[in-house]
Parts: sequence; C-alpha cells; structure tokens
Amino acid sequence: MQLTDKNLYSYCDNNPIMYVDCSGHLGVIAGTALKGFFGGLSTYVSDVVNNYIEGERGIAVLKPRSSAGEYVSSILSGMIPGTGLKNSFARIVTGVGSKYTVNYFFDKDNFDLSEIGSDVLFSVIGESLDTIIFNKIDKSIPKNYSSFKYQVSQVIPNISPSQVKNMLHIVNKSVNKVLNIVGFINSVTLNFIQEQMR
Repeated sequence: MQLTDKNLYSYCDNNPIMYVDCSGHLGVIAGTALKGFFGGLSTYVSDVVNNYIEGERGIAVLKPRSSAGEYVSSILSGMIPGTGLKNSFARIVTGVGSKYTVNYFFDKDNFDLSEIGSDVLFSVIGESLDTIIFNKIDKSIPKNYSSFKYQVSQVIPNISPSQVKNMLHIVNKSVNKVLNIVGFINSVTLNFIQEQMR
C-alpha cells in the first residue's frame, strides 16, 4: 500500500474547497443526511401544493398525500451524491425500488407495471434535467485556484492570495447553494406533475 493509493479527499466528497471537516467526525455523512432530508421535504412540499390546488384549506392542506414508499424513495435517492450516468442510474433504481418495496411491505400493494414505468420515466426526466442544469452552471464555476486568480486579477489587479481564496470559497459555496435550490425546485415540480397525472 502506498500513500498514493488512498483518496486523500474522500472525507470531503473530493471537494476540499466546499466541504470542511475540522474534527474529522462529520465529513460527508452530515451532508448526505441533509440531502436525504431535502429529498423527503421535496415530496412533502409537492403534497402540500397538490392539497391546496385540490381545494384543501386550513390544517388539511398540510396532510401528506404520498405513500410511505414515496417518502423513503425520495429520502434514499436524495442521499446518493454526484452526477453522471452511474449515480443517476443508482438514484433511479434506489428510488423506484425502495418505493415499491416499502409500499408492498406496508400496504400490500400490487406491483403495477404501468405505474413503475411512469416512475422510471419521471426519474429519467428529472435526472436529465438535473444533469443539463448542473452542466450549464458547472461551466461557470472556477475549476481551480490558479484559473480563478487569473480571472479575478484581470478585474482587481492588486488582490492578495488570501482574498482570492476567500472569494473562491464564497463563489463555490454560492453556486453550490444555487444548484441545491434548483434541484429541489426540479424535484418538487416533477413530483407535482406526476401526482397531477395520476
């Protein structure tokens, strides 16, 4: 075993600029749990929107409509990080598989192939939209310190290295937040459309 055999940045999901784990105890786990939370939240928000559109008012608008399987699906698939075909496939299989497994276990629902096909189709559409949006935004993100320093020094000639580092951190953090918000909106919208089509 060599030092070069190890991924020195696995603790921060290969992104030491965006993710910091000073204690060495949280790392990616907290971020993954948070992503799962927002996955479940997107399902709940689409439930509330659907309730409101269908005329529910007062406390009734807050009642969840989705099955336990749909919540488990959105939480688990939300916890799978990254882009690309492999991660998209993992999210689709995990999401659809967990939904029908949980629904069968709790509700003894039969497997309806047309509904499974619809879920897979909407998952593929959602993953495709996320990938397109991510790639468009990703092109605007500085790839490394040197290229960012060059771009910034064209506008601010006397900028210090620590100022460049701080600006890079702020830019990456802001872009990451935008990506999370866009992904959340995309998820809520697709959940809403799929619910309306049922």
